[in-house]
Amino acid sequence: MQKETTVFTLKHMNKVLGEVKGLKVKSVFSPHKNALAYKLSTMNSQYRGTIVEKMVRDFLISRGDKVRYFGGNSPFDMIVNGSRIEVKSALPWFNGSGTCLYRFQNIKTDLFDKIYLVYVTPYGLKMKSFSSDKMARLLKNHANHCNGKTFSCKAA
Repeated sequence: MQKETTVFTLKHMNKVLGEVKGLKVKSVFSPHKNALAYKLSTMNSQYRGTIVEKMVRDFLISRGDKVRYFGGNSPFDMIVNGSRIEVKSALPWFNGSGTCLYRFQNIKTDLFDKIYLVYVTPYGLKMKSFSSDKMARLLKNHANHCNGKTFSCKAA
């Protein structure tokens, strides 16, 4: 008897996924668009946050800044050239109308001097920074939760 080998491919699976009712597997991330963003999108928020913090730390060191990294349970992530720095990252999410937004959570503007927001987009990472005063103005009318405020915005 001859042994038969059948090869199934990702292309074939993607073709039939639409036939499975109730299955929600769709992701905007792909290793073909950007391997870094894809890998970060597969992690839980705690791991992703720690990795992004350390990537920002290394970026700041590479440009010559003096950095002391704390991470973990510290009220801020690092001190850079004497300023308290917080780093937040977010993946995209789509609201009910299909608008792509990024939601940065647990922001406490009184605990940092500057914040770096890292947008994990399907095509790579984008980073924006704000002073604590500017971020406080942006969050002025936002609800205060037990761990801080949440800032939602479109991509940088």
